[in-house]
Amino acid sequence: MRLFGKSRNGGDDTTVFFATDLHGSEVCFRKFVAAAGFYGADLLVLGGDITGKFVSPVVENGDGWWSEVHGRRVALKAEELDGFEAQMADEMQKATAGLNLPGGLPGGLKLPF
Repeated sequence: MRLFGKSRNGGDDTTVFFATDLHGSEVCFRKFVAAAGFYGADLLVLGGDITGKFVSPVVENGDGWWSEVHGRRVALKAEELDGFEAQMADEMQKATAGLNLPGGLPGGLKLPF
């Protein structure tokens, strides 16, 4: 039985794609959205645990930016900001072992993985 409109496959069946525990990962969210087309899903359900494990605000201070990560203050230059934000967005994925900057994380900070 369809929930809304006609089924993608022309029948009365509804294909549901369910995912959970994205933990704030933009990479996983993009894969979740792409799953509708890949699996021919009529309905996507995101079950929960979608936020990241921590919040780390990035603050502008006039000379650049700073953030506090795992209790350590990190100073950021303008050219490091985009990479730092991307790394923090995907930290829970553990897909990269360091910030994609020459020399790794600013201030010699090491991530716990």
